[in-house]
Amino acid sequence: IDEPSFLDKGATAWLVTRLQELAKSQNTMIVVISHKEDLMEELCDRILYLNPASKTLMLYHCGFREFQSAHAERIALEQKRKEQADTVHQQAKSSLGNIRKELQKREQTFKAKTNEAAIDKRFIRGKNKEAKQKADHSAASKLKRLEKAAKEQEKQQAQFLSTRVEPLELQGAGVSGNSQPLMEMVDVDFRYDGSKDMLLEYVNLQITGTDKILVQGGNGQGKSTVIKLLLGQHEPTTGEVRRHCQSIA
Repeated sequence: IDEPSFLDKGATAWLVTRLQELAKSQNTMIVVISHKEDLMEELCDRILYLNPASKTLMLYHCGFREFQSAHAERIALEQKRKEQADTVHQQAKSSLGNIRKELQKREQTFKAKTNEAAIDKRFIRGKNKEAKQKADHSAASKLKRLEKAAKEQEKQQAQFLSTRVEPLELQGAGVSGNSQPLMEMVDVDFRYDGSKDMLLEYVNLQITGTDKILVQGGNGQGKSTVIKLLLGQHEPTTGEVRRHCQSIA
């Protein structure tokens, strides 16, 4: 069932009951694709989560509310692990740099002592080079191991990437003041072609620039029809619709 979000409360309750009955049948599997959280909580005992950021699928054996909590915890845990791994990685890089500086300093000290003392310069240079190579190799090996671990951590974290919904921006002319209505319906009646009964009767309304409007009603009660009348996609059977105080019917 793909996105049954258009259903009103009564129709949704009927759908839930019918699907719960159907789910008890043998050899039956129901897949619901929806953004309605309450519907998923009532129906689902498993959640197949598609992450658009990482392009991965993850299966959760639980209801929707439990999935929300578990998924958020896993994201937070993976983020914390990555931050810890980044800290260790930076510390290792810093440590490697400090070791190399210290070895350069020791090498300079050995050279100075070699020039002062009457001993075999080749022996001193050999021991100095050997010590430097050992320390440098040890630090570099540690850094390499940490870099490998960091890459593995990044692969794991990629499964828990989250997406951010961009804010909605509406394009159009600005509204100067709010005293004049942007849209009006005056004594509007409407019925669809072929229908004997009016769907809407004696509708009067005004919409100004500061209004925030919820259009609520049962299925088939005319919510979409009202909006289409306001937008000019339908013409009223009788009455008048105005936009920006200009008649369109």
